[in-house]
Amino acid sequence: MGYEETVRMLFEMLEQANRADHTNDEDRKDWQRPHDSGQSNYYGHIYNAIKAIAGTAILDHHSDTWEVDMSLADRN
Repeated sequence: MGYEETVRMLFEMLEQANRADHTNDEDRKDWQRPHDSGQSNYYGHIYNAIKAIAGTAILDHHSDTWEVDMSLADRN
C-alpha cells in the first residue's frame, strides 16, 4: 500500500470513528457506540496518525469540506 492509499484509508477510518458518536442508530453499525470513540480515543488516535503522516493542512481542509485533497499532504 502506497502513501496516498494509506492516507485515504486513515481518512475513511476517521469518518467511521466520527459516525461512532452519531446518535442515529441507522448511521452507525452495532460495534460503533459513543463510548467506543470517546473512551478509547479511537477518533483521536486516527486524527493524530493523519497529522503525523500527512500534516495539518490536509486535516483542516477535510474538516471544512469533507474532501481529501492529497496536494495538501506534507509528502506531496
